[in-house]
Amino acid sequence: YMTDCWMMLMMLLLLILSVVLFTVGLGRKVLVFPYETDFSFVALIPQKEMGLRAFTLFMRLATELEGERQIILFAYGRVAFYLSGDGAFFLLPPITTFRTSLCLTWESRIGLAAFWVDGRRSTYQVYKIQIQALHYGHKITKGNIFDWATIEYQLNGNVMVVDDD
Repeated sequence: YMTDCWMMLMMLLLLILSVVLFTVGLGRKVLVFPYETDFSFVALIPQKEMGLRAFTLFMRLATELEGERQIILFAYGRVAFYLSGDGAFFLLPPITTFRTSLCLTWESRIGLAAFWVDGRRSTYQVYKIQIQALHYGHKITKGNIFDWATIEYQLNGNVMVVDDD
C-alpha cells in the first residue's frame, strides 16, 4: 500500500513540475505584470533554431504606472534596437492605459529596421502590409519561429497569464 501511495505522489509531483517548468500556448492570453520588479519576466522558447534573416516583433501593451521612466523599455521615450554593432534609435510616443500596438521589423538583406505604433511607421518601411493587417486585427501567415498560440514559455517572478477579453 505504501509503495502505491509513493508512486502516485511521485506521478503527481512530475505532472506539477512539467506544468510549472514550461507552459505551451498564449493564444488569446495577456501577460500581466501586476507591479514593478527587477526579476519578473517571461522566457519564450523558440520551436526552431534561430538563424535570423528577418523578424517582426509585435505586441500590444498598456500601463497604469504614472510618471516618467516607469516602463524601463520606454524609460526616456526613446528605444534602441541592437542586433550587432551600433544601435538604431527611435523616438516613440508615450504608452498609456489604452492599448498601444507596437511592432518592430528588421530585414538582414538591406539591414533596415522600423517601429510601428498603432499602425503608423517610423523612419523605415519593412513588411508594411503585414504590420497594418496585424494592427487592424487581421490574420496573417504564422511565423516560423514564434507562434503565440503554440509557443512554449516560462514565467519568472510575478507574472500572470489571463484571458484577453
